[in-house]
Amino acid sequence: MNKRIKVLISVLMCTSLFSATVFADDLSDKKQQSSDVEAEIDAGKARVNELESKKDTVTREVEALNSEAEALNKEINELNSKIEVSNKNLEELKVKTEELTKAIEDNQHVVNERMRTLYKSQGQSYIEILLESQGITDMLKRIDYLMRMIKFDKEVMEEFEKNQRELASVTKEAEEEKAKLQDDKMVVEVKTNELNAKTAAKNALVAGLEADIAAEEAKIAQMEAEFNELLSAINTMEAEAVQDERPSRGDAGSTTAGNGDIFSITGGMAYPITSTFDPRPNPITGVWESHGALDLGAPHGAGVFALKAGTVAYSGWMSGYGNVVVINHGDMSTLYAHNSVLNVSAGEQVSGGQRIASVGSTGNSTGPHIHFEVIIGGVKVDPAPYYIY
Repeated sequence: MNKRIKVLISVLMCTSLFSATVFADDLSDKKQQSSDVEAEIDAGKARVNELESKKDTVTREVEALNSEAEALNKEINELNSKIEVSNKNLEELKVKTEELTKAIEDNQHVVNERMRTLYKSQGQSYIEILLESQGITDMLKRIDYLMRMIKFDKEVMEEFEKNQRELASVTKEAEEEKAKLQDDKMVVEVKTNELNAKTAAKNALVAGLEADIAAEEAKIAQMEAEFNELLSAINTMEAEAVQDERPSRGDAGSTTAGNGDIFSITGGMAYPITSTFDPRPNPITGVWESHGALDLGAPHGAGVFALKAGTVAYSGWMSGYGNVVVINHGDMSTLYAHNSVLNVSAGEQVSGGQRIASVGSTGNSTGPHIHFEVIIGGVKVDPAPYYIY
């Protein structure tokens, strides 16, 4: 081999190495960006949950204030009814007072007339009336008659005056009761106005929280779109050849599929499927969402094995996923999440069936299991056909 060819080969090797290094750096940057964006998404969802919690609290406070205001309005209505009855009673008492006053005045007039008659009847006085008596017996009768008449008039006047005093006392009590009712009503109305002001402030707070929630959800939607774009870019960079071809499941106990290059990710152990690829309620948040993976109920510390040969595209922590290994197989990528221990590093070449991690429950997980994803052409596909043992 001459010197010129050696130089050319060296240049080509350096160029390939440089390209590979740049590709790895770009892929690492994309992975880091996607991890950062996903962390922001998780933080955004946490803020939304916090805002929703505050909104629920304030809404309950508004409901309590509304109930209290309703009770006060009922009390105001009852006071208005009592005041109306009181006004009616006062009107009746006023009529009775006027009638009694007129009766006293009329009776006083009669008495006065009678006294004038007694004193001046036909120009005679009490003495003259008595002097006209026909003997001592007649005079005594006349004296008794005069005394009885004076006593009767006095008793009638006293009875009228007594009734008038009692009526005045009852009227005063009715007026005091009405005044108290009006004072009570004013106090309740002040409380109602204060409650209405508090309720309006709480409603404004709820409206503000709803606006904050809407703004936060809009940010999350934008970040999720960015995350999906990053994921698509990562998968496009990882996939050198796109084949939408799914191998058939092998026989029980087999470690390879029909084309001979698929291995058991459990090392031949038949672990139960605890969650399928289909949408499901999130076990942590309860929100119905796409799963996009296969969960296998493996024990903590059990081995996790590479589906097939490839290059480790990512090995480390990923928000939500915990400890993750992503392998680029050329025609597809596979992801293994929630591991307790990672046995491989980014850029490392692995063979099919090689142990790459240990089962754990890191990230958003409710228990130890293998979270297995298959990505072809930037799209997650059902991993079930790739689960062989």
